[in-house]
Amino acid sequence: MNDAKSAIATTLLLVGLTFLLLTTVKQMRETSLRMEVYFKLDINSTSP
Repeated sequence: MNDAKSAIATTLLLVGLTFLLLTTVKQMRETSLRMEVYFKLDINSTSP
């Protein structure tokens, strides 16, 4: 019984960590995309 409980706990922990990692990566991608857009706009506005 204890083995089953610990296995479920480990699985839940892994799923939680994976979810956290995926959301972090997604946020980082969105942030870098936004920064790229701002950077391009910046270059366009400063160039004659």
